[in-house]
Amino acid sequence: MTKKIIGLTICFILLFSFVSVSGNTSNLQLEAGEYLRDLRIYRGYSDGSLGLERPITRAEFATTMVRIVGNDGVSQGNSVTPTFNDVKSTHWAYQDISIAATNQWVKGYADKTFRPQGNITYAEVITVLVRVLGYESQTTGQWPESHLKVASDLGITKHLTLSPNHVVNRGEVAILLKEALFIELK
Repeated sequence: MTKKIIGLTICFILLFSFVSVSGNTSNLQLEAGEYLRDLRIYRGYSDGSLGLERPITRAEFATTMVRIVGNDGVSQGNSVTPTFNDVKSTHWAYQDISIAATNQWVKGYADKTFRPQGNITYAEVITVLVRVLGYESQTTGQWPESHLKVASDLGITKHLTLSPNHVVNRGEVAILLKEALFIELK
């Protein structure tokens, strides 16, 4: 009987320790999301929420990166020409996607599409962050490992390491962006 009680106690301790870890991740996401809201980088949705649990689209991420850099650090040129076949000038993020492409933060796909409503992966987010921060020249080897290593060396991923193909949500991106804001630009 004593062995069963000890076994059950250990199971409960392990169960609650996993719940606690999950809670910390949510707290990190909430803290990072609110930090980005205070900086007006994350603006949220019409219901007032940040939607941290929602996957972030490629268009939303491009817009976020333009907000982070601001107009001072962005090359816009006098005329923005269509960069991707699937991003029309009427698309809500057309200008931001074009700015991100002009600055070579995003490159799109081989078929000349951007897929603005598509989800973005952890590896893609890291790649864009490394480019925006000016550290792409330090990448060596195969993508995405090369960009993931540079991001790790810079400390961007110290609170969040995921599979390269993991579709990130707005909370996970908030954690990465908050860390990236403290990295010296090259």
